[in-house]
Formats: sequence, C-alpha cells, structure tokens
Amino acid sequence: MLPLIPPEDWPQQLGLWRGIGEHLFARADFSGFWPPEMGFTMELIPLIRRLGYRYVLADANHIEPVTPMRCDELRYRPHVARHGGAEITVVVRDRELSDA
Repeated sequence: MLPLIPPEDWPQQLGLWRGIGEHLFARADFSGFWPPEMGFTMELIPLIRRLGYRYVLADANHIEPVTPMRCDELRYRPHVARHGGAEITVVVRDRELSDA
C-alpha cells in the first residue's frame, strides 16, 4: 500500500503506475488517480498534483472531513482537499458498497 512505503519512493512508484497506464491504455493524459490498494494519505496531494492529476478516488476510511458530515454527504461527491500548499479534488467511495 502506497502510504506504507517510504515517501522518498513515492515518485518512482507513481511513475511506474503511470507508465503501466500509458502502456495499457495507449495514452499519456490521465485526469484522475486511483491509488493502488486504495491507499491514500493527504501527504500524497502535492505529488499527485505535480504529476498532473486533477482528482483522486479515496476510501471513506482515509478521509476526515474538516466539518462533521453524514455518510451521504461525504461519499460519492467531489470534495476539495489541501496539503502542503497543493489542492486536489477527492471523490470518496464507500468501501463496503464497493466490496459488495
């Protein structure tokens, strides 16, 4: 899972994932990022933005809203997340529904 590997290895890991996507889909432009194993941490936001992604899909388990939200307000809607001066849109999925 991406957040469990050392942060200095993140650029190489994301570069490898991007290379696989470019090969499989025969294109180089990807607006969204689906993290491997749905592993997401706010610290990834600056790197994801530098790589050109505009949005990321994340598990509800990895998201803590700034203000309290009901489940239906949090999941399957775009939210803005900021970290380290970078900003990205996060679409939150429901792990249990996806697993079902």
